[in-house]
Amino acid sequence: MSNTTLDSRAIRTAPQSATNDEALRDLVAAMPIVIMYKAARAALVQHRKSIRSALTN
Repeated sequence: MSNTTLDSRAIRTAPQSATNDEALRDLVAAMPIVIMYKAARAALVQHRKSIRSALTN
């Protein structure tokens, strides 16, 4: 039996609430990554704006 067979069978037999809890846990675990990405992107945009304004003055 392969690992994928075991995994898919475990997912099919898992209670719906357990699957939802795992999905929610995964989303919460990814939140700091998304927050850091958005903060870095906003800082980069702000930096580009400041460079453009410095070049035009």
